[in-house]
Amino acid sequence: MMRQLRNAPALFTQEDLYELEASIKEDKDGVTRRIALAVLTQSGAEFLQAVADNREFAVEIAKESDCLTHYVKRLRMLTEWMDTAQVRMVLALAKRRDMDSVLDEAKPTQDVQPA
Repeated sequence: MMRQLRNAPALFTQEDLYELEASIKEDKDGVTRRIALAVLTQSGAEFLQAVADNREFAVEIAKESDCLTHYVKRLRMLTEWMDTAQVRMVLALAKRRDMDSVLDEAKPTQDVQPA
């Protein structure tokens, strides 16, 4: 694994990073996320009935369902990138002779929670 990390290219340019951060801050998916979560506040029977009873609502649900598919794909990709970053961090730390003391020093105090 260490050899793979040593040979691994950078996954992003600085420009890519800024664009990704800007996209996240812009939160274009906020409406889709809130609608998806709102759907989960109804029982299955209530939601089925609402979609069956109201064509306009059904059309909006269809639109949001498509948006949600793309949003979920982006979230999965972001999660994959975060997992990759975490593995890189752990492997890099494992190379240090003083890894244990570095990890101990990095532990938050009881008053502080990790970001």
